[in-house]
Amino acid sequence: LVLQGDRVAAREKIQDLRATGLKPDSATFNALLGAAVTAGRLHEVWSIVDEMDQEGVALDHYSASILMKVARKASNPHDAQRALSVLDRNHINVCEDEVLFNTSLDALLRCRDTKRLARAVEEFKRSSMRPSVQSVGLLIRSFGALKDVDSCWALWRQTVEHRGLTPDGVTLSCMLDALVTGGLVEEAMELFKDWRRSIAPNTIMYATLLKGCASAGQPERAMELHREMEAAGLMNLVAYTTLIDVQAKAGNLEQATVLLAKMEKDGCTPNTITYSVLIHGYCMQGHLETALDLMQGMLECGGAADIIMLNTLLDGCVRHGRFQLADRLIANLPRYNLEPSCAT
Repeated sequence: LVLQGDRVAAREKIQDLRATGLKPDSATFNALLGAAVTAGRLHEVWSIVDEMDQEGVALDHYSASILMKVARKASNPHDAQRALSVLDRNHINVCEDEVLFNTSLDALLRCRDTKRLARAVEEFKRSSMRPSVQSVGLLIRSFGALKDVDSCWALWRQTVEHRGLTPDGVTLSCMLDALVTGGLVEEAMELFKDWRRSIAPNTIMYATLLKGCASAGQPERAMELHREMEAAGLMNLVAYTTLIDVQAKAGNLEQATVLLAKMEKDGCTPNTITYSVLIHGYCMQGHLETALDLMQGMLECGGAADIIMLNTLLDGCVRHGRFQLADRLIANLPRYNLEPSCAT
């Protein structure tokens, strides 16, 4: 009945069951939970959870996995946190079921719940769980989010050297991101070099390394990566935007502008973020007119300015004493269909 979408009839059957003196079990409630989550009826989800608690039917691993879907999809932070709170129940051990383990880590990462995430990975360390390659990727992401690069390396070595598993592209991407985020750009570059023959490089890996070049102030190395990506046909919007950001942050504005033109020539349309990083570079160097011309060119091409871009321009005006230009920008906010933010 639940699979057919007839929740009313399903409820009537449960009432019939109770009339015979039998109690619905967790499997019955889980079917209702799954249907409510699929239908997006969160009020019904919480009603079912309350009903289970009132009748003494414990939420099991399957119930918890269903609620992790709520945490990942909820637009209201309160709903997300209420779903995640099921992990606080003493009888729920995320390491006893790999599906629950993966869905829990994913939900905690999406919700940036570092407190529960730290507890989950500590439970993993104490367990005898032998994670699959998919789980290893999520664990590395988790350790990276917790800024625990040593645990990332320990898990990588245990997986590759001791268990003899071959990581997939997702797992390698997670490891590269953890290293770059942890400031270990050289280690990320070496790891990429070691595995690129076994695992086909993709745009995500290269974009991560480009991000490392930006943080390490290595614009020349970023261009080397660009040439590799171009030869492999891997340049896209994200890659171009990241590469332009690297050059702009290094003060190589001419190179960044050349890349913008090349991007458009290659049929890759820059977006607001692309223009924003280049505008930020020009503002930092005091080239306010060029920055303004870039925004105007974007608008003429059908792009839309956002308040972050306008705030970047205003900040540049203040830094370099261009107060009349700042006044003009503020006066033109309605023309750009923008409302000032607190930062403005």
